[in-house]
Amino acid sequence: RLHWSHLLPCALADVTPVEVTTHHNKVAKAAGPAAARYAVTCLRTLYNYAGSLDLTTANPAKRVRTAPAKSRDTLREYMERV
Repeated sequence: RLHWSHLLPCALADVTPVEVTTHHNKVAKAAGPAAARYAVTCLRTLYNYAGSLDLTTANPAKRVRTAPAKSRDTLREYMERV
């Protein structure tokens, strides 16, 4: 609901990949690339679930390109550097 509340009155088939990409870019500017990546991932998951229930066949968030995640230091990497 945080980032996709404007889609609530829309039917599943009415959402387009261009709309998802445009909104992803807006979220990335406002909340950062990690929040935008998470928002698109949540929407992808929702459409995958709807597809498993045979409610839709298309997933408009499937091919939306997001910023790559930054790798985090793990304990092993830290210990190798020390």
